[in-house]
Amino acid sequence: ACLTSGLSALHKKKIKHQDMKPANVLLDANLLPVICDFGLSKVFDNNSKSVNVQGTRAYLPPEKLVGKVGRKGDIFSLGLVFLELGLLFFGQKSLKEEFARGFYVDITESLNDYLAKKFPMLNNSIMDDWNKRFQSLVRSMLDVAPENRPKASEVWGKAKEMVESLGAKPHCED
Repeated sequence: ACLTSGLSALHKKKIKHQDMKPANVLLDANLLPVICDFGLSKVFDNNSKSVNVQGTRAYLPPEKLVGKVGRKGDIFSLGLVFLELGLLFFGQKSLKEEFARGFYVDITESLNDYLAKKFPMLNNSIMDDWNKRFQSLVRSMLDVAPENRPKASEVWGKAKEMVESLGAKPHCED
């Protein structure tokens, strides 16, 4: 949830990160995630989109390969970070070991099947509800069409609800 809060705050300040990936997330003294490495970041206005293909190849959103990228590219990349965190939570291997072409965007070709295989239901009502929310959120973030992806503030709201559904509160604010 704190990663979505941080990205939402960046987007509200009109900053695109453009290189969201696990290596660009640090943990502070309280083990809260902090987004770092703003070397490729850009300030944007409502109509601006990047034309240069920059960022880490594996985390590039599909639109980076064919044209301009808005802030929804950060949402796609963060969706991949969430997917990696989910795999760790469920005791699965990293995404890096699964894609021959080196692009995580490969999973969007059969995303529903991939999520069902990697994040099975556990016959535990609390965890299965959380799992369904997680899959729905990731599915929306990894939509191949940027216009269908949620805004960072919407992802933050959903992530906050997911944390609260487990009886906890996020340790961060937008």
